[in-house]
Amino acid sequence: MHFTITSKEREEWDRTVGKVPKIDIFYTWKYMNLFEFIHNSKAELFVYQNGKKLIIYPYFKAKTRNGYKIFVDRYGGPLSNTKNLLFFRDFLKRFNSFCSESGIWEEKYKLHPFLIDDVIAAEIKTRLIGRMVYINLEKNQKTLWYNISKSHRRCIKKAKGLEIKTSNGPEDLKIFHRLYIKTMKSVNADKKYFLPLNYFKKMRTKVKEYFELVNVLHKDHTILSSIILKFKPFVYFCYGGQERDSSALHPKHFQIFNSMLLYKRQGYSYLILGSGRTVSIDDSLFNFKLRFSGTYKNVYQHKVSHN
Repeated sequence: MHFTITSKEREEWDRTVGKVPKIDIFYTWKYMNLFEFIHNSKAELFVYQNGKKLIIYPYFKAKTRNGYKIFVDRYGGPLSNTKNLLFFRDFLKRFNSFCSESGIWEEKYKLHPFLIDDVIAAEIKTRLIGRMVYINLEKNQKTLWYNISKSHRRCIKKAKGLEIKTSNGPEDLKIFHRLYIKTMKSVNADKKYFLPLNYFKKMRTKVKEYFELVNVLHKDHTILSSIILKFKPFVYFCYGGQERDSSALHPKHFQIFNSMLLYKRQGYSYLILGSGRTVSIDDSLFNFKLRFSGTYKNVYQHKVSHN
């Protein structure tokens, strides 16, 4: 049996997703409801069920000239309350038929690196599109420290006169956005990636309990600000901005190290630093992040055309 739930059915969405033991923020009604407006699409939850066995798959559905395309924001894909491979294969057959019957011609998502296991992933057509650096906060503090490269540890020690502060306030969001725009300009980012303040205001309002700013202050002045999305056991660094002339103070090193300690104390298991600018293992941004832990997950994309 299969059925779909729309974002208009919040209680049913939350109740159904709650039957899967391990999920992330990207599967919640609040997150999907937020981004259906941002992506000018409709959020749906496809549910495949046989007795107590269940698979959920949330996606955004957008109208195109050829019919519909479906996709996810950040990470996603089908999650189940069972590891039964035959059940998953049945799901794939049913979902392919559903796409053909519903006029869905394209399906695209990035597999969740932690929640979709290798056995299931092997059943899905994928390609490598990046590497996601993460820090395992379940390790003790001493191990976390020595997993950081020597060069990064030196920078953390040199970061004097800095203070870390978390916030959810509108004024701090404005400061974040100013720094974010400055940073985007300094790296000559494509204009299409410049997100307006209202984008972040909507995010803060819609997913408020999962949203946090992590700021680094120097002499009571914010020199670095990042948006965090948190949903146990995961914490994600999503967007950031920094005063251009503050690099000598090593605020980024200071921020990440203190975030490790902060979210470890709060009971989170994984701090996600994100990927590089390219797929290359030699990417400079990827290697900067990697030197905080030495650990990463490959990120795979599933993209198919349904006839």
